[in-house]
Amino acid sequence: MTEEKVLEVLVGIRKCKGITKKELAKRIGIDAGYLSMIEHNKATLSLRRFLQICDTLNVSPQDVLGARRYLGRQDFLGEISQKLLPDEMELLLGIAQIMCDRRDLR
Repeated sequence: MTEEKVLEVLVGIRKCKGITKKELAKRIGIDAGYLSMIEHNKATLSLRRFLQICDTLNVSPQDVLGARRYLGRQDFLGEISQKLLPDEMELLLGIAQIMCDRRDLR
C-alpha cells in the first residue's frame, strides 16, 4: 500500500470518528499545521507517528494497512448511491454512522 493510500485511510478514520485535525494533533503532541502537511503528503509520515495516530484513533496498524481491499470499492459505492432513492441513501448513511459509533465503543 502506498503512503498516499495509508494517509487516505487514516484521514477517513479520523473523520469517521469525528476527530478534527486540531484535536488529533494535540493528542499526539504536534502542531495542527504539521498534521495537515502529513495528511496532504507534504511531510513524511514516520513509523513512530503512524503508530501514534493509530493508537490515538483506536485502530490497529494492521487494519489501516489492510484497508486497501476496501479502497477500490469507493467507485462502486458512488455508482450505487446514484441509483438509490433518497430514503434508501439516508438508511445507508445511518447504517454507516452506527458502524463508526460501534468502533468507537471498542
